[in-house]
Amino acid sequence: MRSSRPCGATTTPTDPFTSDAVAAVWEGRRVGVRLSPYWTAERFTADARTLADYDALVAELGDRSLAYHPHLRGPAPAAPGAAPDHDAFARYRRLFDGPLIANHGFDRETGNAVIGAGLADAVSYPTHFVANPDLVARFALDHELAAGDPGT
Repeated sequence: MRSSRPCGATTTPTDPFTSDAVAAVWEGRRVGVRLSPYWTAERFTADARTLADYDALVAELGDRSLAYHPHLRGPAPAAPGAAPDHDAFARYRRLFDGPLIANHGFDRETGNAVIGAGLADAVSYPTHFVANPDLVARFALDHELAAGDPGT
């Protein structure tokens, strides 16, 4: 989608442009949205103002028919091997009752837990899938996972 915004113009998640782009080309049931409200890098900080902007966007997206509200990337786990923060996903589950996919730092046990708690409908495991193309079988058979290599 093209924008008439001047080059370098900034947008916030609550700009009408953001949510209108979701439904502009296809019917909503064919569209998913990936959000990373807790992602931090360079000039981006997951502070109270940023999270409030995402809260407003997620609430607005809840009024649209979307295929899914996806890969909601939560904050990084507190330590290597620590469980993801369920409160971060609960925050957005309260605002969006459509299909929600949780992401970031999950393993089999924590993925099942977030689904069991009703905070997500599915969990994505991108790092695990790269290292384990047979991830579904490994989960089903309770086999150990191969470690990922961030250098590849």
